Amino acid sequence: MSQYRRREGRSGFATLAAAYGLLLVLIIMTIYAFAVWRRAVLAMLAEFLQGNFANTAVFQFSLVLIMMVMFGLVIAAETYLRRGAERFQLTRRFVRIAVPLLAFCILGLVLQTVFENMVRSSSP
Repeated sequence: MSQYRRREGRSGFATLAAAYGLLLVLIIMTIYAFAVWRRAVLAMLAEFLQGNFANTAVFQFSLVLIMMVMFGLVIAAETYLRRGAERFQLTRRFVRIAVPLLAFCILGLVLQTVFENMVRSSSP
């Protein structure tokens, strides 16, 4: 019984502060992912839709879509991390969110680099 009380006492302010600290890290990662994918989409549009009047619409639609996905991720992550802190699974839950987000950032960087190089090589 005393072990349960001790573990319950630890789940107070410190674990919630850790959960919200990790949420802040995720928010920063999503902002970075948005910036990376914004440039990647712009580079893809420059390569595929050269001089097309639909560039602005496609670009804005893709940005709204990416922003909605990132916002939903942050909203869902708050509850997921807070409950993970209560159950002493905070690190595991953070990794489950952060690793795919990091892979998404890396994919965006790779696509951005590839398409920017394609645009540079095709321009006179």
